[in-house]
Amino acid sequence: MQLNEILAGSIARAFGMMAPIMIMLVTISIGSNAIAGEEAKRTMGLLLANPITRGRVIAEKAFTMVFYAGIVGVLAFAGTVLGSLLGDLGISLWNIAAMCILLTLVGIVGGGLSLAIGAGTGRKGTAIWGAIGVMIALHVVNSLGEIAGNPAWQKISPFYYYLGGDPLNKGLDWSHAAVLVVIGALLIASSFPLFQRRDVREKD
Repeated sequence: MQLNEILAGSIARAFGMMAPIMIMLVTISIGSNAIAGEEAKRTMGLLLANPITRGRVIAEKAFTMVFYAGIVGVLAFAGTVLGSLLGDLGISLWNIAAMCILLTLVGIVGGGLSLAIGAGTGRKGTAIWGAIGVMIALHVVNSLGEIAGNPAWQKISPFYYYLGGDPLNKGLDWSHAAVLVVIGALLIASSFPLFQRRDVREKD
């Protein structure tokens, strides 16, 4: 097997498993710390004692999570471009960008889920492990659907919209990107009412 084939396979495998893990380590960590982390440290009361609404707290925390997801996406793009150039793989820069855009979006989905769980429960551990558990289950559903040749299974998983369009070879599927944007936005939006209805002074 030629070196460029090995490198191409390594890049594909990295985006299939390692890259989603890395970005979700960042986004789920930030999402779980956003609300539940503040409550675990007993600093939420102090934060809300300032002239700041709960909605603004959620918005600023969500922005931070999206911002860092974007940074991971940019770093993944730069690293992949470098690997493609060094290995003379000839991968289109647009296709690499498409892959990294979808990577960023699926990371935001995971982070948005942890943010919503944390906003609803106030428990950091629940936010972390709940989000991880759900995302792993959805990854398994996508994989099983692919093995079984059943796209209906796959379409309930954000990972289908991440990799299903083969962005490294075919470029960005705008409909897949749109689905991930909507899922991420809905999860983040759900954090607002979940946080608003809770009494943050309540502690077991």
